[in-house]
Amino acid sequence: MSRAFPWLRSHGWLFALLVLTGLAFRSVLRADLLYWDDQAFLSENPLIQHLSLNNLALIWTAPIQNIFAPIPFTFWCVWVLLFGQN
Repeated sequence: MSRAFPWLRSHGWLFALLVLTGLAFRSVLRADLLYWDDQAFLSENPLIQHLSLNNLALIWTAPIQNIFAPIPFTFWCVWVLLFGQN
């Protein structure tokens, strides 16, 4: 097996760690949104739901709900654009 996969010998521990981590967190893929603050930040936020240059400018220059986190909010904008809200 080491001849077919030489990287496995030197990086096998990393591969095993990634597989174990994936198995540990596999249930997250079927999880719903939490209802603590997800509505305010994601599902009911017009800045996130309707991607535009103006909304991106607001996300990158002003806090949302007193939290300035432009990278995750931009990610969610793109996510909603590509895959929809669900």
